Amino acid sequence: TTATSCNDPGIPVNGSRYGDSKEPGDSMTFQCDPGYQLQGQDTITCVRMDNRFYWQPDPPTCMATCGGNVSGPSGVILSPNYPQPYPPGKECDWRIRVNPDFVIALIFK
Repeated sequence: TTATSCNDPGIPVNGSRYGDSKEPGDSMTFQCDPGYQLQGQDTITCVRMDNRFYWQPDPPTCMATCGGNVSGPSGVILSPNYPQPYPPGKECDWRIRVNPDFVIALIFK
């Protein structure tokens, strides 16, 4: 059979997808769960070239990052590659910033 649309790009692990249409010119948008960072573009578009259909750019993934900045009223920090085991020799530095009249409370799971 000949393809008439793009294949299903799936939903990234630890993320979500908005949009279901896979026709040429259609777009899908992706978002990661708290504590995960999008690797790649958040929006992809179905492209047709000759008789080939593909997503441009490639669908993104969601990764737990090592270190960074957390600000605002709440946030999530995960160990790198979570839920996989913590990598050996890895050091992750996080900067937690809140308003001066706020108190920082850490809850470990």
